[in-house]
Amino acid sequence: PGRGWLLAGGRALPLELVGFEGAVPPSFPGAAGGHPGLYLGDADAARLGVRPGDVVALAAPRPTLSPLGPQPRLLSMRLEGTYRSSRTDERGRAALPLERAEILLGADRPRRLEVATSDLDSALDLAARWRERLHGELHSLAGADGRLRLSFEIVYGHAFKDAPRPPSKVETTVGL
Repeated sequence: PGRGWLLAGGRALPLELVGFEGAVPPSFPGAAGGHPGLYLGDADAARLGVRPGDVVALAAPRPTLSPLGPQPRLLSMRLEGTYRSSRTDERGRAALPLERAEILLGADRPRRLEVATSDLDSALDLAARWRERLHGELHSLAGADGRLRLSFEIVYGHAFKDAPRPPSKVETTVGL
């Protein structure tokens, strides 16, 4: 997952962009199991006035370099459908095929794996097997002294920061 914006009708909506492989994951109720494509929460779709079939643009803060300097990454997509959004969602979410999310966010982003099991015993068994496998994989990456080596890179630059959402009231004033 990563952050970005959905652009439609001259408006920008900050979103969490969630890439998926195959069918739409169960964490998007009402769209789960749907065909690959872009899915937006029903409340956000209504707020922007977009419907399935409309073409919208997605933007990510990770810039791409052009002859004019850094430019935001933009991707046009047809809205495949909507999912039932929750009133407790702090920020809107959009589901899109993983290969399209990687265009916007980069293929080097951390991934989250969503797994559904039929019962608690199956979940506990799966967790134990994954834990054993994770320990084995980490051990294979360790140096001769048994320690993992980590490296990191500090990159200086500019980033986009979306404006805070004003609280919902009967009347709301937004500065321009």
